[in-house]
Amino acid sequence: MVAGEYWDAGYFKKTKNDKTFFVKCGSAKQNEDGSFRVYLDAYPLPGEYGVVLDIKPQRERSGGSRPASSSSDDAPW
Repeated sequence: MVAGEYWDAGYFKKTKNDKTFFVKCGSAKQNEDGSFRVYLDAYPLPGEYGVVLDIKPQRERSGGSRPASSSSDDAPW
């Protein structure tokens, strides 16, 4: 992980067919000290283990590009 780069924040949800998928509910940015700042657009639903957020690299958008990261701005938009 690189400081200043944005990641997807969300949780994994299991369907009735036992398939699991990632539900994005915000973004996260790693700080210089290794900690994360998380920006939530929605609050994740509690699951079997309470509320658990997972941080993973951003998914490529249609068109093959990832959103640009900005080291001078703390806002995810």
